[in-house]
Amino acid sequence: MRHDDRGVHEWTLAENSQFEDALVDVKASGAARWVAIAAQFEDVTITAAAVEMHYMALRDDIDALHRGESITVAYRFSEAAPATAGGTAAVATAR
Repeated sequence: MRHDDRGVHEWTLAENSQFEDALVDVKASGAARWVAIAAQFEDVTITAAAVEMHYMALRDDIDALHRGESITVAYRFSEAAPATAGGTAAVATAR
């Protein structure tokens, strides 16, 4: 598992896809939701707190898009390469 310099989990593109699928599939609410989503990952260091933080960041990005702002999202494409070296950035803009 990779963390940025603040100790925050850096999500791979595959992990993010799995996370988004879990948001749809997991019907629990509150803290139980984050625990249930975290349990779906093979990487046991993806905690309920990391899942909730990732959800809040996603929600912030969606809110920014709704305000017409552009966002930049970087993903790692392998465990060995951080987003700044081995990943690419995707820019989204609301229309």
